Amino acid sequence: WTITKSNKGLVIEELFYFLIKPWYKTEKRKVELFLTNFRMIKTKIRVYDSYGILVGESSSSEMVVKKVFDFSQVPPGKYRVEVKIDEQMFLEELKIS
Repeated sequence: WTITKSNKGLVIEELFYFLIKPWYKTEKRKVELFLTNFRMIKTKIRVYDSYGILVGESSSSEMVVKKVFDFSQVPPGKYRVEVKIDEQMFLEELKIS
């Protein structure tokens, strides 16, 4: 909501936006992440290993976010990707072999 005061009184506007869940494409040991960020606000992307240790991070304010994560130099296993936009968070578990 946005509330503004003018000489005519208060104006209340509802801000509407929606988020589209990130899309992932895995090819060999590379993972591509695609995300539409309509509001062009800061998006934080973090990658954790199976022990919860941060192994990579990135951020962007672009309308279309495309990131490629190269897992060729890390051990096979499960990894968790967290994408945070504003107060919304999307989680994805990846199995890298």
